[in-house]
Amino acid sequence: NAAGVSQIGGSITGSGLLLTGTGSFSLTQAGNSVSNIEADVTGALSYTNAGALTVGGVGAVSGIGTGGNNLTLTAGGLLTLAENLTAAGATATLTSSGVSQTGGALTAGSLSLTGSGSYSLTRSGNDAGTLAASVTGDLTYADSNALTVGTVGGVFGITTGNNPLSLTAADLTILQAVNAGSAAV
Repeated sequence: NAAGVSQIGGSITGSGLLLTGTGSFSLTQAGNSVSNIEADVTGALSYTNAGALTVGGVGAVSGIGTGGNNLTLTAGGLLTLAENLTAAGATATLTSSGVSQTGGALTAGSLSLTGSGSYSLTRSGNDAGTLAASVTGDLTYADSNALTVGTVGGVFGITTGNNPLSLTAADLTILQAVNAGSAAV
């Protein structure tokens, strides 16, 4: 669509959702339910899914790219990153019942992780300038370049609700609190 998409009602259901075009894409109704999503857009993208969601597998494009604009994915279940997730220079916000990165790389200026469950983002090529997380579950994140633990949106630093935390980066700067409670960091 040349002007983007704004979902103001109803729900989207199906095996896969492919988004392409220019403009803002806001598909945030709670009843949306697809298994897979891919997007090649030039504009902000916000998508909400009622259950588990996989980035990839639709077949027409590879992963999600926003042309340097913000990306927000909300899943009511596990979010699987099977292909690239690219919001270069912008903010990527992932809210789910855990994240499993099985393929591709995540690229964003800032990355916010919120929700419960295990968060494992360890593929080579991941590159987020700033990371903030408020999760109830273990968190493992690997970055191929410099990483700052800071503030992204309304999330300050990293908390894991007494679950293990592992960060790997070429250079790590901590500007906000890192709190794994009674678990190892």
